[in-house]
Amino acid sequence: MKSLEVKEYPTVGRLQQKKSYKRPIIIGTIVLIIFLGILGLCLYLFLPYGPYCDKKEFRPHGKNRIIDGNDASPHSYPFIVSLHYKSDTYGNMHICGGSILNDQWILTAGHCIQSTLDVRLGKYSVIIGLHKLNEYSSSQVYVVEKAFTNFDDDYILKDDWALLKLKTRIKKFDNTVQPIELTQTPSENFIEKCLVTAGWGSISKTFDPKVPNKLQETYLRVINDDATCKINYQWEKKATFCTKSPTSRPYTMTCSGDSGGPLFSFNKTDQKWYLEGITSYVVMKTQNFRRQCLPNRPGFFTKVYAYKRDILQTISNNS
Repeated sequence: MKSLEVKEYPTVGRLQQKKSYKRPIIIGTIVLIIFLGILGLCLYLFLPYGPYCDKKEFRPHGKNRIIDGNDASPHSYPFIVSLHYKSDTYGNMHICGGSILNDQWILTAGHCIQSTLDVRLGKYSVIIGLHKLNEYSSSQVYVVEKAFTNFDDDYILKDDWALLKLKTRIKKFDNTVQPIELTQTPSENFIEKCLVTAGWGSISKTFDPKVPNKLQETYLRVINDDATCKINYQWEKKATFCTKSPTSRPYTMTCSGDSGGPLFSFNKTDQKWYLEGITSYVVMKTQNFRRQCLPNRPGFFTKVYAYKRDILQTISNNS
């Protein structure tokens, strides 16, 4: 870098120096401020993800609690569905979340589909346009006809995604039911950025599960820290996001029942949500066959970008 040589002058020289140097410095400062302002605006408009996690202006739509998340505003995320399983003992019950890709396909986690036989028997269904788990009509229920997944239950930390083909197409899209776009952004672009997640999973911090009636939302910080993500966990970095709670909300996390739900970003340019990840697993403690989601531990999400080609190919081959 060049250095500016400053010489000493007599009084008249100093007056001349002020006249010849101060004005360019002021003009240069103004130009720099304008440039930084334009750069900041461009970054705000064109980055396909939210700002840094701990900025006060980054908040999802709702008010207070997933665990320590928020009640989402009704239908603020119209692409989210509830995956139900028809149990012989308990009847229809929420087991996972999912995301609408188009009028016939839902994307969820592979571990949410325990039996392809049960799929064929019509025991799986999705409920669209849902905010409260106990408030929906028969017109919102769509039976799953087929499930497509490479998920291996013996190795749960890999290929944890599944496509569900509906028996009948979703009749119409409106402000309560909409598909979400698949990601267009390489996953590494989200490191140290915030992404939003939502679901009807347990909001309890104890061994006693507590299922919310209203859809919950929160935001998580994507990290790339081997020391945090690999201790006691088999982290598949290429295929899985590792996330942590932001410092402004240290105990927020996904839990049982949030699996299969979306991890998503908002693009300010086209005003669209983009699906970046699928809720996969968290760290749990077990006691007498009961489970507790452990706070302040990493959470893991299947990277949609890593499987985007397979997802699109599966839809194309089976539509």
